[in-house]
Amino acid sequence: MTIPVHRHTDARVCGATTTVAGNVDVFANNLLVSVDADPNTHGGGALIAHSNQVFADNILSVNHTADTANPDALCPVPPHCNPDTDQGSPNVFTGDPSAAPTVVIPPAIIEKISLKIEVYIAEPYIPPPGYIPTPNEVEQNEIHFADTPDEPEAIGEVIAKPEDKVYEDICHPFDGLLDQHLLESSQDLWDETGMGKKYVGTYPAGAFQGDGLSNEKILGLWQEIGFRDQTPIHSSDWVWKTDQTAWCMGYVCYVLKLAGYKWLQTSRALDAKDQQAKFEFTEIPYSNWADAKCGDVCLWAITDKKGKVGHHVNFLYTNKNKKMSFVGGNQSDAARNTNNPSGGAVTHSWRGTAKSTYNLQGVEGGLGAYDYTGVHHDTNLIHIYRPKKV
Repeated sequence: MTIPVHRHTDARVCGATTTVAGNVDVFANNLLVSVDADPNTHGGGALIAHSNQVFADNILSVNHTADTANPDALCPVPPHCNPDTDQGSPNVFTGDPSAAPTVVIPPAIIEKISLKIEVYIAEPYIPPPGYIPTPNEVEQNEIHFADTPDEPEAIGEVIAKPEDKVYEDICHPFDGLLDQHLLESSQDLWDETGMGKKYVGTYPAGAFQGDGLSNEKILGLWQEIGFRDQTPIHSSDWVWKTDQTAWCMGYVCYVLKLAGYKWLQTSRALDAKDQQAKFEFTEIPYSNWADAKCGDVCLWAITDKKGKVGHHVNFLYTNKNKKMSFVGGNQSDAARNTNNPSGGAVTHSWRGTAKSTYNLQGVEGGLGAYDYTGVHHDTNLIHIYRPKKV
């Protein structure tokens, strides 16, 4: 597959243009070919090269897939938090990306994420009952809520028994992958373990770098989608080395990648909507929600204690008689029939009587508990998307 190379002065989706800084002598159409970490004219916005086999001046080149980029100086105003490429050469092409890229996160962004995580951990909270989201949604990552165990659980592999692995009328599209994760979760293998009380609000340098505090399964999903093992660039460079970084979207991308579906390298829940075209998601309109099926991606609006709206994302697990249940990561299983974007593990939420390896009291073909016929809920399912098989 051929993809246009991105060049000096080519457009970004935020209205800026790329300023090539790392390449001085490789050209396409008399313009310098862009390379990894080139900024844009708004300041920052370092490009992330996805062309892992094509170099310019010994630096990975950037093509227009569109390739992704780190936030620029105008973030959090959208789309400056994702100032991706928006233009490429009309006749100079390069190869398709073959693996997840190395992620370069500017120190200022690391610091911003670090402070946000400390607030989430030190001051857990739950959406108030009766909340109805307003149109003035605040751009932010999904919210982390409840407490987790002080001590790490044993980490290991659990293999589902044949009768547990696949419920075809519940979750056939991913060949039982969600069932497998629920089975592992029932053994506490997906529990967050990195919130030791001695680290609440204060994170010494290196606290999450190989000290065994955080769940290796959760760290493994960051590894799989390319968000781990970066070269340290900041004293607080533990953002992707802890299970306390909000990981619901990371889990969705991880599952999509393992199952052979189109995925993006992102940890931001709202990208299910904002990057719909790049995911190649097909939206299921509310009028057709009865046709939504297991494996569809569900985007939720939630609120914090200050009334700001954040987002959570997970997978549809059952849908029958206009009642749904869901499976996702970074969820709590404390309450049976809520969406619970409140920390913790991989769980089956709004499960009702729908059977899974995490709801053994349910029945085959049983109903989920999320009634979408107009009944009010304490969370708000706002979009359902059909992922694309690749």
